[in-house]
Amino acid sequence: MKIFAKEKGIAAGKDITDELNALLKELAKTDEQKELVFEPGEYCILSEKCETEMLYITNTVGDDEFKGTEVPHKAAVALNLKNIRNLKITGNDAIFVIDGKLTNMAVQGCDNIEICGIAFKTVNPDFHELKVIKKTMFSVDFELCGDSLYEKNRSGKGFSFIGTGYQSDFYKGRINWGYLHKIFADDKNHVVRVKHPFFTAVSIKEIEKNLFRVRYPNTRRFSVGETYGIYDAIRQYNGIFISQSKDISLKNVKQYFNYGLALICQDTENITIDGAYFAPEKNSGRYIASCADFMQICMCKGDIKITNSYFEGAGDDCLNVHGIHFLIVKIDGQKLIVRFMHPQSHGFNPLHEGNLIEYIDPRTLLTKGKAKIKASKLINEYNIEVDVDNTIGAAAGDMIEDITMCPNLYFTGNTLNRIITRGLLITTRGRVLVENNHFISTEMDGVLFSNDAKSWYESGRVLDAAVRNNRFDYCGGYNVEILPENGSTGSIVHGDFIVEENDFNSPVGGGINAKSAESLIVRNNSVKNIKSGFVKAKDVKNLLCDI
Repeated sequence: MKIFAKEKGIAAGKDITDELNALLKELAKTDEQKELVFEPGEYCILSEKCETEMLYITNTVGDDEFKGTEVPHKAAVALNLKNIRNLKITGNDAIFVIDGKLTNMAVQGCDNIEICGIAFKTVNPDFHELKVIKKTMFSVDFELCGDSLYEKNRSGKGFSFIGTGYQSDFYKGRINWGYLHKIFADDKNHVVRVKHPFFTAVSIKEIEKNLFRVRYPNTRRFSVGETYGIYDAIRQYNGIFISQSKDISLKNVKQYFNYGLALICQDTENITIDGAYFAPEKNSGRYIASCADFMQICMCKGDIKITNSYFEGAGDDCLNVHGIHFLIVKIDGQKLIVRFMHPQSHGFNPLHEGNLIEYIDPRTLLTKGKAKIKASKLINEYNIEVDVDNTIGAAAGDMIEDITMCPNLYFTGNTLNRIITRGLLITTRGRVLVENNHFISTEMDGVLFSNDAKSWYESGRVLDAAVRNNRFDYCGGYNVEILPENGSTGSIVHGDFIVEENDFNSPVGGGINAKSAESLIVRNNSVKNIKSGFVKAKDVKNLLCDI
């Protein structure tokens, strides 16, 4: 069955909010194979007309980060796919133009969905970049870039950025916002976290439209040509959210800006991302496309395939793939009460009947016992009751890891640039292949294999990973790091790693750093501009190094 959006009143060049929402609800009424076809063009979606959803999204926003008047986790959604099966969306390069703050797309409880050839563009977001045009000993002239709008405050003092759904004073957050970014004057691919550009500012005045002179006690930290960001990085509104779904494919999907994360997948089986473009729109004047990570893959299973894609300008990591360590707070017979420990991840239940779990010592990250889940239910936002077939080895204060929710990862043929933290943070027991990618610039590690039960509580062990035939041009940290957070226990946490046939050309960071692994093979790599001690290893049982 083929459905043409235009025949449903969804035409380019107009507001389609109501018509699109009604059509997506209609598509959920039949399970037969269907295709929704859009014509090329721009389609307007108004945030105030979108329906809202209660979205408990991992790694996003904690309850205490919402304003007093807001309902925590309630967000408007532009494209809301709910309980839909066997659907292909053919976008033909349709652009959904978002006016206001919302989540671009939610895919919940869906099966066999393919989305091709669409883009999301946000009009005048509450995200602003300023370029240093001139500086003296006590003043800096900033040019406001992109499509940002502003007005003079009613008090007559200062200015505010303005747009749909917001009015933000220039000085908002200048004392405690320390997670903003700076783009270097001589290297536009290089981005670092800095304090608010107006921190310590004494006064600000408009010289002409989009040009401001700001006075400081001193201006040592500024250089002409640098670009600074101003935005609230609370991850309340995000890009594409996929949850409790199976066999989801995104092909040639573009996102030019996100207030939070660009793509979050949780409790989902088999995800394909091919030909994605998460980067600022060309000629937009912006350098950053997402205020937080580009992709979070959490508590998923099956195959995660991310191929032939371009990622540029992330306010955190490019990709995280991980599970969750849940704290055992109570054991009663064969029943466990387990808790989400990080405030930004809670409110959903990925622990399913038949899944296998392990009891984990949070200090060593080693297994103390295994069990099968017989039943589970969410008691409240933070606690899950889990019935298991045995509790041998379990103790209150230990963690559980669901080892069924550990996907394979294939990350191949991608380009990463202007990433403010790590390129990839990987901690999954599935087969991992990182191959034929170009890491142009990451401020921290290029690839980090982690595992922790004390901070972000992101599990778990990595058993079989290959980093092969990639090019690393700039990594502020290590090119490849194997670093489970098990302190100095000496425990062997991770399994087998191969790092081969890569082109390491990063002059700043280190080469390869590894600890607490069963084996590490490093061979046939090209190494340039890296100081001696290319491979560092501690508590690695079997090490073969032939660079």
